[in-house]
Amino acid sequence: MLIILMRHVESEKNINKSFSTSDNQEALTEKGYEQIENISNAILTFLGKNKLKIDNIICANSNRALSSGRHLAKKLNVDIKCCNNFLSITSDENLKGKTEKELNKTNPTFMKELKLYRDGLFNAYNYSTVAKVLKDGTYEKQVMSKINEYYEKGNHVVVMIMHHSSLTAALINFARIGYSYPKDFYGKIDADLGNLFLIDYNKSDCNILCSNEVPQLFSELKIF
Repeated sequence: MLIILMRHVESEKNINKSFSTSDNQEALTEKGYEQIENISNAILTFLGKNKLKIDNIICANSNRALSSGRHLAKKLNVDIKCCNNFLSITSDENLKGKTEKELNKTNPTFMKELKLYRDGLFNAYNYSTVAKVLKDGTYEKQVMSKINEYYEKGNHVVVMIMHHSSLTAALINFARIGYSYPKDFYGKIDADLGNLFLIDYNKSDCNILCSNEVPQLFSELKIF
């Protein structure tokens, strides 16, 4: 199964540097709509160049992911399906909707860990706040179960629109399958808003064909 993987485009949450709210209703920004237009055009060009057709668009059940997905679905003339599996990690109610500035005051330990994680110096399995759902594998299984559902249905090409945390879980699992990424480590994955990943996936082997690529260069990929 060929997976075109992306993070939702820029939303108010990203501008405010805040964590996801309980209702996940943060709207896209003007820049976000520009990003999804560029992404849609890049995917259309890529599909035409490689003579491919999208089977499904699957996105996280949040306003920012759905808004990204609806724009893309309209361009590609494909139905969109949403799921809760691709939502952000939500194990700590004290983080929801909070800005990083607020959490620097109320939860400095977590913010120190987050800073080290973003700098590539911290294993997220050791987070004091969200470690349990990561360490016991619950969150990763949640994300991968949805991916495998579409793989087992015989989908050939899918677009998946995730939050950063679910995209990270997916890519780390892909890297474990294909590139011997360590099973006891959970590091930061760069996934810029508006960029794309391309993965040739099956359960026993995985080839990451491009990683965190800008739309223009993605559109020029020739894989066959």
